[in-house]
Amino acid sequence: MKAAVVQTYDAPPSYATFDDPVAQAGEHLVTVTGAGLHRIVKAVANGSHYTSAGVLPFVPGVDGVGRLEDGTRVYFGAARGGWWRWAATPGRWRSSRAWARMR
Repeated sequence: MKAAVVQTYDAPPSYATFDDPVAQAGEHLVTVTGAGLHRIVKAVANGSHYTSAGVLPFVPGVDGVGRLEDGTRVYFGAARGGWWRWAATPGRWRSSRAWARMR
């Protein structure tokens, strides 16, 4: 699938082909509709953040919004990137239904 991929730390992410994310045990695939570009994402993408694993290439991103298979809109955290069409997430998300109840 196509994604924003960090190929090297001294260049911005490029639109390139990358392996589809695979949900591990306890994870879900979310169809991504938006992903944040935060300082932490920039720091991980350029290799200066302490969580930068040093393994290239990778898809950056730490969170986003999207939809589950049943259509529920959610905010999610993504340990393995959020800048692609789908993201594998451990299921700790906030749904639009939960936000509506908090108002």
